[in-house]
Amino acid sequence: MLNDASSIHAPRLQFILEQARNEQRVTSRLRTSWREDSAAFYTACYALIRVGNAIALHSRQLEQMYPNYPWVYWVDLRNQLAHSHITNEVQPGDVYMAIESSLPGLVFAITIQPPP
Repeated sequence: MLNDASSIHAPRLQFILEQARNEQRVTSRLRTSWREDSAAFYTACYALIRVGNAIALHSRQLEQMYPNYPWVYWVDLRNQLAHSHITNEVQPGDVYMAIESSLPGLVFAITIQPPP
């Protein structure tokens, strides 16, 4: 649970949440074509880079407050995607899992209501 509105991190989490939701909208329009179309695949990768950028801006502070959330995953994914022109190691399965599972998981982790 990452949504404590009274936390000093609430604005950071809100920024990340807005970025994640925007990128979910982008990638949801690509679901039928991004695996076959290189331009759509690039768009999907760049959407994940933007989420990773949003998290990287605040990851050190968030890691201290929420050590159980895999912030490093997002920063590592961002680095892998952003520098893939050098390594050429982007796996379509990694992008698929990030779009289908990790991105919704991030939104859920931020928006889930705390137990009473």
